Amino acid sequence: MITADGREAEIATPPATLAPGFTNRLSDWLARGRNELDATLGADFLVDGGSTHVNVEVADRRATSIAKRFVARHSLAMMLLLDRKHSPGLLVRPRRGRLELGGEYVTGPQLVAATVFAAAAVMDCQRVGRRSTYGRFVVEPARERFGYYVDRRAFGGDLYATGRATIIGRRTAQWNLQRSWEIVRRDAATFATDTELATTDTVVRGDHPLPCERPDIDDANHGTFTSWGADLTADRRRLAFSLVAVLATWEQVVFELTHRERTWLLAVPAERASKLVSLFAGGQLDELLRRIVATPDTAFSPLLAAEQVGRGGVFGSLGNDTTLQPLERMPGTGLIGGNGAGGREDKHRTEEPRNPRPKPKPTRSWMRWAVPATAAGVVAAVLVTTYALWPRGDGNQLAAAPPPAAPTSAPTLAPTDAATARPITAADLSGTFAFTRTVVDGNEDNPVGTSSNFTATLTVECDGANCTVTFPGLGTSSLVGGKLRYQGTVPGACPSNPSIKVPYPYDTKLVVIRDKSGKVTSITGTQDLTAEVTNCPNSELDPIRTEWVGTRS
Repeated sequence: MITADGREAEIATPPATLAPGFTNRLSDWLARGRNELDATLGADFLVDGGSTHVNVEVADRRATSIAKRFVARHSLAMMLLLDRKHSPGLLVRPRRGRLELGGEYVTGPQLVAATVFAAAAVMDCQRVGRRSTYGRFVVEPARERFGYYVDRRAFGGDLYATGRATIIGRRTAQWNLQRSWEIVRRDAATFATDTELATTDTVVRGDHPLPCERPDIDDANHGTFTSWGADLTADRRRLAFSLVAVLATWEQVVFELTHRERTWLLAVPAERASKLVSLFAGGQLDELLRRIVATPDTAFSPLLAAEQVGRGGVFGSLGNDTTLQPLERMPGTGLIGGNGAGGREDKHRTEEPRNPRPKPKPTRSWMRWAVPATAAGVVAAVLVTTYALWPRGDGNQLAAAPPPAAPTSAPTLAPTDAATARPITAADLSGTFAFTRTVVDGNEDNPVGTSSNFTATLTVECDGANCTVTFPGLGTSSLVGGKLRYQGTVPGACPSNPSIKVPYPYDTKLVVIRDKSGKVTSITGTQDLTAEVTNCPNSELDPIRTEWVGTRS
C-alpha cells in the first residue's frame, strides 16, 4: 500500500506471519512498493529514505504494558539497530492490537537485523519477571500518538555519536546490545531461518556496521514490478453503472456503486475484491445490480463498522468517521477514542526537505486508506517506510529543520481570576465529594479505560491561612495554592505468592477547582500506584496511573 502523508510518501506492507523467511517476504513487498513509487514519480523527483516503523502484533489489552517493558528492556538495543548518527530517538507506541517501533530508515542486512530483533524482543516483553539492565534513564511521552519516546541522550551519553562505546552505567552500549540479543535469540529461533539469525548475529557482534556507524546503501535496483490483486485505483464502468474503490484495509474493501443519481456501497473481504471486480466486468453481477436498483434506498443500512461486512454486503452510505479500524488510543491519556493522532508537524525528526516542490496531482484524493493493522489471531509483522520527495535540480539539498518550539505550559486547573484569589477556607472545602477514578496508564489487570466510583468526605483544619486536608485512606496534606498531594503506601499481596505481603507506594496529586464566585465545585488530579516486588519471585507489576474527577456531592 502506497500513500501520501504530508511531505512524505509512505509504503506499508501487508501483515507477514512470523515464520522462516518472513524478512524476505517483507523485503519483497517493500521492493515492489518502492519500484512502483519510483515509476510513478518518474525522473522529476528524488527519493530519500525517511523512517522505518516495525509493527508486531500483540494482545490489544496488553499493548501498553508490553510497550513499557520494551522501553525498559530493549529500547537501547533497538535504537542501535534502527537509528543513524543524526537520528533523534526511538518511538515505542502501543497501537490497537500491535506494538509500533519507529526509527530511522534502514535497508539491507540492517533492516533484517532490526526486524528479527524487534519481533523477538516483543515476544520476550509478553513475559513478566525480568527488570531493566539499563538502570535509570529518561523516557518522554510520544508527541504524535500515545506512547513513549526515548531520546538519543536518554541514557546519559549521546548514544548515536559514540555508538557501541557509549557508557551506560558501568557497562558499554555494546554489552547491552549483546545482552538483549542473547536474551531474545531463543525466541527469534522459533520463527527465523539460520540465515536471518546469522545476519542479526553479524550486526550485533560488529562484523557488520550499525546504522549509526555506516548505513547500508539503499539499492535503487528493486527488480521488476509485477501487479497483484485488484487495481483499486481504477474506475470501472458497465452499462449505466460505475464501480470505484473508496476505502480499503488489509481485511476489507469498500466500493462505491453508482447508477445515474443513486449510489450504494459494496463491501467485501479483501481477498474477494479481485473476484468482485472480475464479476462486475464480466457481467455476472448484472442481475444483482438490477435488484439493487429496484430496491428502495431506505432498505439499505449505513456501513459503520468492520463487523457489518461479514462475507460481503450492500449498504446505503458510509459514516463520516468510518475507517473499518478500531478506535485508536488518544495522545497523552491512552484512552481509546478517535483516530488517536495529534499534530502531524512534529515526528521527532531533525531533518526534512525544505525546498518548495510541486505537489503531484492525486488520482483519487478522496479515497480513504485506513491505517495498516495486523489481522487478529495471527502473530505478524508490518513494515511502514517513509520517503522524503523533492524535485531534481540545483539547490535541492536537505536543510536542517529548526528546533521544535518549546512546549507551552499546561493550563492550570485552579482558577486564578480576582474573584477566586482569596484563600480557600475550611467551609469551602469540607464535605463529601463523589469521585470517578479512570485508568489512563494501566497493565494486564487494570486495562486503560477501566473506571470505578467512590465517595470521600474531606476534613479541613485551618490555622489562619494555613490549611490541612484529611482525605480518608490517603492521609493528611497541606493545601498549597489550591493543590493537594498525598504520598504513602498501602499493603498488598505478591501476585505469584499471595502469602507474601508487599507495599504499594502511591502518589496522589489533586487540584481544587472553584467557580468565579469562589465556590469549590470539584477536585481533579491523578494517582500513580507502583509495587515494590523486589522480594516477590517471578513478578513484575507495571505502574498504574488513574485520573480522578470529584464533584461536590
